[in-house]
Amino acid sequence: REQPQPFFWDAPVDHFAPPWETKATFRQTYFVKEDYYSHGGPVFFELGGEGPIEGPPDGFIEALAKERQAMLVVVEHRFYGGSVPN
Repeated sequence: REQPQPFFWDAPVDHFAPPWETKATFRQTYFVKEDYYSHGGPVFFELGGEGPIEGPPDGFIEALAKERQAMLVVVEHRFYGGSVPN
């Protein structure tokens, strides 16, 4: 079975910083699984819990995605795994 590849985005450290301040960011990890997705279908989003994420959601939420032709997205919670602000 092929190992899923993570994606990264530059997440803001402080979402409420005033516009004149430098916008500090950190690399936040996420996974996307489109195996069952049909154009116009729903997107099922999962926020990672208190630990690192290692791939897209599976189990019950994956079964629902298959049934509903949904895209699966999971984002690693900040301060867990590699998603740690400096």
